Amino acid sequence: MSAAFDTINRNKTLTILEDILEEDELRLVRFLLSNTTLETRINKADIQAPFNSNIGTPQGDGLSPVLFTIYLEHALRKTRTVIGDPTTKLEELMPREIAYADDVDFIGSQHIDIDAVENALKEFDLINNVNKTELTSISKEETERGKTKKVWSLMRDTEGVERRKQLSNVALYNKLKNVWISKDKIKREIKIKLYKFLVKSRLIYNCETWALTQTEANKLDTFHRKQLRNILDIHYPTLISNKSLYKICNETPLSVQIVESRWRLFGHILRRDNDIPANRAMQAYFNTLTTKFRGRPSTTLPIILNKELSQAFPQMKPKINQKSTKPTVTCAG
Repeated sequence: MSAAFDTINRNKTLTILEDILEEDELRLVRFLLSNTTLETRINKADIQAPFNSNIGTPQGDGLSPVLFTIYLEHALRKTRTVIGDPTTKLEELMPREIAYADDVDFIGSQHIDIDAVENALKEFDLINNVNKTELTSISKEETERGKTKKVWSLMRDTEGVERRKQLSNVALYNKLKNVWISKDKIKREIKIKLYKFLVKSRLIYNCETWALTQTEANKLDTFHRKQLRNILDIHYPTLISNKSLYKICNETPLSVQIVESRWRLFGHILRRDNDIPANRAMQAYFNTLTTKFRGRPSTTLPIILNKELSQAFPQMKPKINQKSTKPTVTCAG
C-alpha cells in the first residue's frame, strides 16, 4: 500500500476501537490522535509554519503500529466478503490473505479480482500501490516464485540463499571494507563481533525456513569460512584448518546453526494454536487428498525434519498416520 500509516481515517479508527477498549483507554487514544501538527523541511531548512494533521497515525509513536494493525484487520474482514469463499480443499486449510504490516498477499486457486479488493480498501482510505502489486503463480513446474520476495526473502530456497550471499558480500566488501583492512586500529575480537552483527545476520536471515540439500549446505559452509578468512586476513599461501578457524572466531558451521534454528522454529510452531497459518500449511501438506507428483520429491521442511529426527533418534521409527487429516507422528521404540 502507499503511505498506509498516513491515510487511515481517525474517526473510523475510534469507531472500531469502541468495541474493543474501555472508556478510559479510548480517551487516551483519542488524546493521542488529536491536535497533531506537521512541519515542512525543504533542503534541510525548517519552514516555521506547522499545520494541523487530521488523518493518519503519528509515526514514531509506539502505539501507532498497533492502531494500524487493528484498522487494517477490520478493512481485510470487509475485503474477504468481496473475494468470495474458499472453493478448494487447500484453501480451506490456508488463510485467504497473509498480512505483514501493510504488505498483504491474497491467496486463491484463481486470479483474485484486484479491482474489487482495491475498491473495498478505498472505503477505509487505504490506497493500493499499483507499482508494487505483483501476481505470482506457484506450482511444481513454475519458476516464477523464485523471483518473488516475501518479507525480504525469495520464496525458493536456492535463489534465496544466493541472494543472502550477495547481500552479505555487499556488507563485507563494500560497506565495511575499511574495517577489515585496518590491521592495527581495530582488534580481532571487535572485527569478529562486527562480522556477526552486520554481515552474518544478513547471510542467515530467515534461515530457519530453508530446506537445503546436503550439497547446498556444504557450499554455504564453504562460503562462510571464506568470509571468516577474509576478516582475519588469512590468504594463500597461509593455511589454517577449518577447526582452528572456527575456534578462533568462536563459530560453528552454518549448517549446524541452521538445524538449531529450524528446530527452534518447529518447536515454537507446535506449541502454538492449530489455526495459525504454519500449522494449517502442515495439515495441507500431509493431507492425503492433495495431488501427488511424479518423479523425485522436492526437498521440503517436513522431509528434512523427518530425516534429522531419524538421525537423532535411530531407535525411533517415525511414520505419518495417513488415516488422519491432521499430521500426527507415531514412533516405535
